[in-house]
Amino acid sequence: MKIGDLNLTAQSNSLKSSGRSKETAKLLIADRKIEKGESFRIPISIDKEQSVLGLQVGFNVEQMSFDGVESGSLSVSSEQYNITGYDYEELTLVWHEDQAVDVREDLIYINLTAEKEGRLSDMLSIDEQFPRPLLGLNGYEDVSVVLEFTEELDEKIKESAQLYQNQPNPFNGETMIQFFIPEEGDVDITFFDMSGKSIYTISDRYGSGVNAVRLTRSDLSLLEGLIYYQMSFKGVILSRKMVIGG
Repeated sequence: MKIGDLNLTAQSNSLKSSGRSKETAKLLIADRKIEKGESFRIPISIDKEQSVLGLQVGFNVEQMSFDGVESGSLSVSSEQYNITGYDYEELTLVWHEDQAVDVREDLIYINLTAEKEGRLSDMLSIDEQFPRPLLGLNGYEDVSVVLEFTEELDEKIKESAQLYQNQPNPFNGETMIQFFIPEEGDVDITFFDMSGKSIYTISDRYGSGVNAVRLTRSDLSLLEGLIYYQMSFKGVILSRKMVIGG
């Protein structure tokens, strides 16, 4: 397995990037308490829906051991990651595809076994040196990757929160987005263009049950074509697409 920046020609199958963006992509992991001897699976998600060609990242663990990687939005084979280390273990992942993959929710799952009790955020980190953590976007632009731990997810909320398809879709003048939350709380609905740039956000507090927001074309600066919208509620992130007509 060859490792290097996604845009290096030394990798025979690597991406040929046109440059590095100043933006960053956040890999999100829900923090939690770990028990000694516990074997568990952690989902790794991304902070906003993206069209992705590649990902390279190294994870370091202390007092834990890696038991492998499972596919999520990214289809990962055993040839695309490697586990090394003595005093601590490192998992190195270099994934790429010739065709862009639209990623949402969980990218991959990492299986771990804890050798002592602790908090996940104190025992898992990103190696910022090698390989340089990068996400390759459709359009051949690389963005730096950082790791962010979120509040421990309530499984009830994770399993029951819903974001529905906007109606009508496509739309020209106005559309409505409905969502369901199992309890009262603050909700953010953020809209992104195809490059991943945030263009508009609706933030408010909503009651439990089905809620709805209305969106006009002028809210999105009269954009045209495909955009993403993402709901964030108590650490749960859900995404969909919508189309603005010509």
